[in-house]
Amino acid sequence: MAPDSRLNTLWLENRGKVLVLSALILLCALLYAGRIFFLDPDLARAKQNVGRLEIELRQQQQRIADGGGADVAGLAVELQNFYAQIPPPEGLGEFIGQLYALATAAGIDIAQVNYAIKNLEDLPLFAYQLSFAVSGDYQQLKKFIHLLENSPSLIIIDQITLDSAGQKNAGSVRLQIQVQTFFREATS
Repeated sequence: MAPDSRLNTLWLENRGKVLVLSALILLCALLYAGRIFFLDPDLARAKQNVGRLEIELRQQQQRIADGGGADVAGLAVELQNFYAQIPPPEGLGEFIGQLYALATAAGIDIAQVNYAIKNLEDLPLFAYQLSFAVSGDYQQLKKFIHLLENSPSLIIIDQITLDSAGQKNAGSVRLQIQVQTFFREATS
């Protein structure tokens, strides 16, 4: 039998297998090319980034071991200074007095202050949520909010609601306000 006839017979008897084998070889070649052109460069960049981060980590660890932990110590001092500026728990009465003084400076009155205490997890602080209402004209209320925002106390204004319904004076507005302030936990 001639070699051409053998190939011809092989082709005729195993055409499906030859096509599948050819398709698999082509698929392997495409996957290899995709790996070379797409995955390998990404992998190389990722390895470079990991290497760079490992070097930075070793440098930071060395700085801390060599006494370069001054940065961390400096942050600790700043945090202590911040906590020192927050009043002790006995300061609530003084804070409410400041609220009344700010209202008086704005020309308005606070009738009643309601408050609730809230513990803050993982912090040596607790928060007081205060709620109160004031009435006055728009300029007075604007001045009060300005004074409140510029108060030396740490205050977060959580909610403000303006309402003109039910006011005796046509230019009068009622302001319902919720604020939050913070105090240190009592040290034993």
